[in-house]
Order: sequence, then structure tokens, then C-alpha cells
Amino acid sequence: MDKMNNTYFPDKTYSEAKHTWYLIDCKNQTVGRIATAIARILIGKNQSTYTPYVNTKIHVIITNSKYVIMSSGDKKIYFRNSRRPGGLKKESFNQLKLRLPNRIIEHAVKGRRKNAIARVLIKMHKNEFNNGKIIINGQTTEKYLQYNPIYINKIYLPFEIVNYDISTSDLIVQVKGGGISGQADAIRLGIARTLCEIDTSYKPLLKQHNLLTRDSRIKERRKYGLKKARKAPQYSKR
Repeated sequence: MDKMNNTYFPDKTYSEAKHTWYLIDCKNQTVGRIATAIARILIGKNQSTYTPYVNTKIHVIITNSKYVIMSSGDKKIYFRNSRRPGGLKKESFNQLKLRLPNRIIEHAVKGRRKNAIARVLIKMHKNEFNNGKIIINGQTTEKYLQYNPIYINKIYLPFEIVNYDISTSDLIVQVKGGGISGQADAIRLGIARTLCEIDTSYKPLLKQHNLLTRDSRIKERRKYGLKKARKAPQYSKR
């Protein structure tokens, strides 16, 4: 009976499971509904367990992506940047549909921690006398994160893992959407990916600590007849 009170987490041998493939037909389907269906599969909504460090080996195959439909019409504009002067390009939904139809589905499925989106810019110092600072939406890290040590440690974790000297650079972060917890996770993901752009040798170490993987879990919706997502009203026999 003691085991019933413990939360079950599959061990690492669970990652030896067979690959599972799902086929989704995009013909005459809207982008939003396709993205929702793919996200539910990749998140693991159809699985009985979820563990971040276990590779569940779930794959999705998309067919007829060139026949996908945008519910808002053809007003959608996609941007891409080669990170070179004049490298910002934009193209309409129809143009991307003719060139790379699969890219439309990829953009729709990708996201950030809950509803938070963070953009991180690392500015290197020219001399050794500056002290590294992290500015989040024009405020210091401690002030913006309400002096919460849990959220502050999340921000500095990627630097500690790769032994990066933060005093040699300043970080300018723009984050919006979600709450403080979701924004902290989004900033940490942005910092980890930015460090990989600076030095590719950081990538294996950050990936080993699961800092390059987006946490796609979100709050489960409330169901009718229940008080919350799974909480049922109190039962009275008589």
C-alpha cells in the first residue's frame, strides 16, 4: 500500500521502447487544428506517463502539406533572418506554401514555455573592467524576478554549467507573455541557445542537462461537470 502513495516515474530503460509513428493527412485541414493534433501527440497526451529525461521515441509523419488551409486567409506573413546585413526576408503564406509547405507546419507547432516568449541578446565587452549584467525588460534580474531565488538560479544555471564568465558580457532580454515562472523558463532556454551560438562546444553539455529542450507542458483545461481539470465535486450518498 505504500507504493500507491508514490508518484510513478519510468526509469531510463523505458527509453528502449520501440519507435512509434503517427500519420496525419493535412489535405483541406486548417493549420491551427493540425498543429494542435501534432502537439498533443508530441507532448505525450496519449501516453500514460511523462518524464522529461526519457526519449519516448514518438514521431509524426505529415502528408499533403501543400493542401493546408489558413483560417485567417492569406494574410499570414513569415519572417526569416540570415543574421547578416540585409538578411531579413519575408514571404506570404502562399509563397511559403509553394516553396516549403512543411515549414508552415513546423512554425505552427514550435513555441515557447507556456505563453512566454523571450529574446536574448549578448553584448560582449571591449575591456575587462565592466561587470556583467542581465537586464530584463529594462530592469535588473533580481528586481524583475521579484527577488525569488528559484527563478534567479534558473537564469544563471546555463552559465554555471558551461563555466561561462558573465563578467565579460551584458545580457539584454526582452520577454513577454505568461507569468514569472514561465518567463524564467523561457529566458533560460533563450540563454542556453544563445550560448550555443557563441560556442558550439557548449551544446553537448547543455543538452545533457536538458536545457536546450522546450518544455511544452501547459495547464490542462477544465471539464464540464468538474470543478477543475480533474477535481470532482464532493459526493454525498444521501
